[in-house]
Amino acid sequence: MKKILSIQNALIALPLLFVLACSDDEKKPDCGCDGATALVVRNANAAYVGNGYFSVEQTNQGNEKYRMVIQVCGEPDASWAVSADSVQLNYTISGDLKKNCMMDGIQPITAQPGPFRLKELTRK
Repeated sequence: MKKILSIQNALIALPLLFVLACSDDEKKPDCGCDGATALVVRNANAAYVGNGYFSVEQTNQGNEKYRMVIQVCGEPDASWAVSADSVQLNYTISGDLKKNCMMDGIQPITAQPGPFRLKELTRK
């Protein structure tokens, strides 16, 4: 009887050990397309430059305009029209700019295009 209980307990404990051993203890980094939002962009003028990249017009606190380059998460839409030149802003864009991921523990340069979760895109 004791032997049956021991076998029964082992059969119950064995799957539990597999579940605990296979659990993902590593936290996923809070960056990239599925990471935290660094900046919300609403109805910004943008130029599509191709391959999923947009040059987005922004205004700083001193009311000066500048451009930031973003890379849309996922595959670019084949219907997006590349701007004739980067000065011509051919879209209005909204979405979430995500944090860049560190590479081997090193923060990437700030000029690197950030991953962008597109919410709305309107051609002008």
